[in-house]
Amino acid sequence: MSTMRLMLEVLIPFATGGSAILLIRQPLRELLSELCGSHQRTTFWCRVLYLQLLGLPLLASLYFEHPDMTAGADEVLQRALLLSLSAVLLGLLFFTQRLLKMIPGNATATGVPAKPLVSGAAAVNGA
Repeated sequence: MSTMRLMLEVLIPFATGGSAILLIRQPLRELLSELCGSHQRTTFWCRVLYLQLLGLPLLASLYFEHPDMTAGADEVLQRALLLSLSAVLLGLLFFTQRLLKMIPGNATATGVPAKPLVSGAAAVNGA
């Protein structure tokens, strides 16, 4: 049972994190390319979020493993899934909160007006 248990506690977090990555991959890249301004920065921040979405569920699942070593596979699966989904949602919540503060024109997220990405002179000239 210990091998099956370990497989569940590793595969479930990777599946939940990987699913979240597949769902947000393209919109995230487009949004970050606007905010970051360069391909290298966009790629870096996308990979940081991908690692976070894979690592947090795995960490939660392994750190808070089922306390009962005689628990059945269904109980281990349920706990790993609950911890994994919670970690993915918390990671996305944290990232979204930080991202909202960076989006120009999103004064509701920070309470203060956002600065434009281009300088005033460049905006007037159409650059």
